[in-house]
Amino acid sequence: MSAALREWVVIHHIFLVQLQGLLLAHRILQDALRRGDTAAAARDLLFAAELLRAAAAAMRLAKHIESVDYARDVRPSMEPPNVSRGFSGLWSADHAAVLQTMRRVGPLVSSTPALGPARDTYLRVLSQVYCVHADICSAFVGSGASLQMLTETDSTESGADKLLRNFRLRALEYAGAEGVSDDHRS
Repeated sequence: MSAALREWVVIHHIFLVQLQGLLLAHRILQDALRRGDTAAAARDLLFAAELLRAAAAAMRLAKHIESVDYARDVRPSMEPPNVSRGFSGLWSADHAAVLQTMRRVGPLVSSTPALGPARDTYLRVLSQVYCVHADICSAFVGSGASLQMLTETDSTESGADKLLRNFRLRALEYAGAEGVSDDHRS
């Protein structure tokens, strides 16, 4: 295994730990909201935002990998025959579980006016996580397709654009954002 691929794997292990933390934080937040403890819920929401910042920091580590090493060693490890065609981090059970907890907690957060400032912070940081991910995609594949998009014959947008336009907006909606638009890139 090359040094670049080892780094990539370690970075993703760090990110998976962040996902586990987010799962727990969202569950704790949900419990506080169900109890009607808005002070605890605000603290829990801000703590989840801190975990999101840590996830973004873990992602930024990937920018230290040279593009040539990514193209030669990392990307091929995520393509057939090493993995199934269309491989994506979205296949991760942990990632899916985080999105599911966001979907459960989001309506509770958006319907609790006392969480306004904490909610705004959380949503801003969540948006930033997707922007960081898109930036990394752009650095490695430019306007090219993501691994998942290679299976889509009709897609013309870049992997980074799809992250921002589809996945980022979906996550913000799950997390309780209202009126999310395509041009909201905070």
